[in-house]
Amino acid sequence: MSKSKENMKILAVEDSEVDLEILESILTQLGFQDIIKARNGMEAVHLAKEQHPDLIISDIMMPGMDGGEMRKHLKNNHSTMQIPVIFASSIIEKNEEKEFGGRLVGEEWLVAKPYSVEEISKAIDAILSTK
Repeated sequence: MSKSKENMKILAVEDSEVDLEILESILTQLGFQDIIKARNGMEAVHLAKEQHPDLIISDIMMPGMDGGEMRKHLKNNHSTMQIPVIFASSIIEKNEEKEFGGRLVGEEWLVAKPYSVEEISKAIDAILSTK
C-alpha cells in the first residue's frame, strides 16, 4: 500500500444509516481518517468522480442504483475505472463468503454482513495489496 491509512480516502456506500455508522466506526478503528459517505449508488458515482477515493466499500442491494450498477458506471468512466471496490452484503452467508475466498469475478471483493473489524481489515489489505 503506497499511502498510509491516515492519508487514504475511503468512500463508504450504504443506504442503511445504522450500517453506514457501523462501517464508518470500523474504518475509524482501522486508522482511516478521510471517510466519505454516500447513501445510494448515484450519490456514490458522483462523489467518486468528484473526490477520487482510493477505495470504495459498498452495499450491493440499494434502492435506485444498486452496487452492481454503480460499479458499471465507475468502470465506464476513465477517472474512476481503477478504484477498487469491496462489496458488503447480507445476500450471501458467511460460508458462501469463504467459498469465494472473498474475491468475486474481476477485482471486486465480497464481505458478508454482519461483518467484523477483522473481516473488513482483511478485505482492505487483500484488495490494496493487489494495487
